[in-house]
Amino acid sequence: MNKDCEHCSSNFKFGGPVWSDPIHDDIFISSLLSDLQETKDRFATNSKMIGMLSMMKEELNNVPFFHDLSQLSSVLHCNVMRMLEMRSALMNQGYGVSSSHTNPQAVKTDAPHSVVWDIMREW
Repeated sequence: MNKDCEHCSSNFKFGGPVWSDPIHDDIFISSLLSDLQETKDRFATNSKMIGMLSMMKEELNNVPFFHDLSQLSSVLHCNVMRMLEMRSALMNQGYGVSSSHTNPQAVKTDAPHSVVWDIMREW
């Protein structure tokens, strides 16, 4: 992978080390969710943990990187696209899409970078 983006020429920002295998174990997350739902009064942060685990369960597991919609919009000098609009555009083209549990403005997708940029430019 080049260190500069072919669409905007800015440097890619990577955190590391990068884990290239699936990020979450769905069976383990399902087990945790089941336990938390059975013992709702055990932890003060029970609902927050259920929310985070539910989000992780729905997250694309085979996509290591994400696109931050606010950063893409900043490059194009436009308003930030709503997550629902980006998700809809990607899904209508047949790509997988999810949120990221680490960033509320991030979209994870198996679509090529060029498709994400094309959607942003057309929006």
